[in-house]
Amino acid sequence: MKPLKKLSTTLITATTLITATMLISAAPGIAHAAETSIYMNPNAGITKYWQTNPTTFGQPLTKENCVKGKGCEQLFEKGLITWNTRNGVKALTGADKAKAFENAGGIAKFGALEGDSWNNTYCGPIVTTWDGTTRHLVVVADSAKSKAGSSIDLNSTEGVQWKKDRATSGKCFDAVPETPAEPTDPTQLDWSKATYVEKNQALVLMTDTTAYVIAADANGTPKAGATAFEVPFIKVRGIDALYSEMGYPIAAPVTHGTVTTQEFSGGTYTFDTAKISSYDGKPMYPTTSINIEGAKVLAKESPWYTFTGNFQQINDHLYVEDIGDTLFVFNSNDGQATEMSQALFDEYVKNPEFFGKLGVYYYNRESGYTSNTFHPSEGTTLEVNPSYTASFKYVLRNDADLKILKQGYIDHEPAWDLQDPATVDWSKATYTDYPGLPGEEGGALYVQDHNTWIIIKANADHTPVAGAKAVRSQWLGTSALGQDRGTWTQSTEWEHGDWNGYPEETATLGVPVAEAETVVENGVTYQTQRFEHGSIKWEVPSSRLATQTEEVKNAVISLDADAKEILEQWWIANVDWYKPQAN
Repeated sequence: MKPLKKLSTTLITATTLITATMLISAAPGIAHAAETSIYMNPNAGITKYWQTNPTTFGQPLTKENCVKGKGCEQLFEKGLITWNTRNGVKALTGADKAKAFENAGGIAKFGALEGDSWNNTYCGPIVTTWDGTTRHLVVVADSAKSKAGSSIDLNSTEGVQWKKDRATSGKCFDAVPETPAEPTDPTQLDWSKATYVEKNQALVLMTDTTAYVIAADANGTPKAGATAFEVPFIKVRGIDALYSEMGYPIAAPVTHGTVTTQEFSGGTYTFDTAKISSYDGKPMYPTTSINIEGAKVLAKESPWYTFTGNFQQINDHLYVEDIGDTLFVFNSNDGQATEMSQALFDEYVKNPEFFGKLGVYYYNRESGYTSNTFHPSEGTTLEVNPSYTASFKYVLRNDADLKILKQGYIDHEPAWDLQDPATVDWSKATYTDYPGLPGEEGGALYVQDHNTWIIIKANADHTPVAGAKAVRSQWLGTSALGQDRGTWTQSTEWEHGDWNGYPEETATLGVPVAEAETVVENGVTYQTQRFEHGSIKWEVPSSRLATQTEEVKNAVISLDADAKEILEQWWIANVDWYKPQAN
């Protein structure tokens, strides 16, 4: 029987074999053998990563392919997962992007992924890889900037030169040839009828069909030698779409399908006529990717701090102006800039893949509250807030429905030195007469100790009951941290009853009489704890810093039968609407 038992365990742990008839699509060039199976090694990092969210990647299309010195990869219906010793397990989401990477050469040519794709300012959707010797940049989707499959060795002579020149040229290393329309001669337009936009140092002239923009001087006249360019999105969205940091156009618009891109002095506009606003039925406002000049304008326009736009270059894509407590940060890779604290910047530099693209900075002068948003992937927003003394709380949401995808803390708090319950000065503790059976004399004393309460049974005169033992409760202590947020938590019910002051099951538990015990079920950590008149089972938060109600789950309360009956009879006797009604 022992060999059979061992075999059964292996089969349960392992991923099932996937038959070829279940496959929906495969990358070009991959042969399909009828009714064959794709085995997934249950011990492989790729398999374990896929098992965490198989719906994201779909079913496997190929078996795991390993190339000596470069790593391993496996193609799925909706993406690609790779592994090597340097990068660990990384994923590229999106079937088309995965196929583009494979068609360009895959792991055999480029090595393993360093992360998911992101929209590079100069080349559009790209990934970076490590092949054991050098880093590569691979374009994984067509755009107005480059074509899928283009690649460059970032450490080669060409790669180093391109990184040096790109902020100035604004071009990808393998830019798509452009055929822009001929610029309009400004002498043929009547600029006396134009609108001067001071913040952009530009003149805007509307015609019946389009709009033209030209760089202007402080007097509102075209600059000598300046060229006028058509700017189609202004005719659709108005002059408000000219953002101050973007300046004026320096090239004609380039259109591919529904998408038009146009270079301005401060960066690049992208306008997609297929993306319609639900508010007014028009194409949505254009998106922007700023360059260093645009970043300088944004820095000087900060509504909260005084920046000069004099940046210090940190690496090949990060530029920073430091004024003490706050930094202004520009990332030339994603063409975005924002304010953030030095502490948050340190985290951002350490783990750029976790944070993703720079978002928005919020600051309340009165309260001092600050918040930063980032975009780890398309369609998601990561909000990061300072927490405690040196830590950060983060919440990742889906933009479409605001569903929380992930939340937690970057914890840099010193280790907590929890108090010995035997040393508590109970004369300074908080007293409540609710815990215990309804009508029972006395109650409990408690003190907050970080995310726990130390509790002891108490007399009505607010002194500990003789011989009573002080016991710690992380469940009540953690629940209490959310009380100042306008919520009625389980710790509130234990201390004060329900909204009407009536006793509930929570208070009827009484005081804890044994230390909590930890159990793990299906990968989830719980605490169980015995109280005077029942017990609780509580899912422990992933972080000791958790305070929000969405992070701190309610405990499942199990009252003893006699305590439940006493509580029931109290409600019948004291609450009119609860009393049984006569027929």
